[in-house]
Amino acid sequence: MEPIPHPKPFQSALWPHLPLIRKLRLARKTWPEVAAELAGLGVHMNPWAIGRFFKRARKGKLPTGFEEMNKNDIPEVPLKFEIVDPLLAEIPQDSPWKPQGKNSREWLERNGLG
Repeated sequence: MEPIPHPKPFQSALWPHLPLIRKLRLARKTWPEVAAELAGLGVHMNPWAIGRFFKRARKGKLPTGFEEMNKNDIPEVPLKFEIVDPLLAEIPQDSPWKPQGKNSREWLERNGLG
């Protein structure tokens, strides 16, 4: 018994007809009715295979490079970068992170040790 030949991934004969299948399903056509419509276009398939194809296609998962980029999907790249290192910034007077114990520079200077 020989194995059944299958098309490679994303090479189904139904891909070109996906907008038509979507239109027919939005019109509440059943899978057998969709299969009859596609048979009129020369694509003879089991109605349930068409349903499984449509279910997979609805997920929208395409391999890398297959998806089309819209102008809105392209992120804007800033022309000028301004990097501020938070460790080099001044510590505000009211910051809870400002050193206040015996090892702080102000305490050492106040007591003549620094």
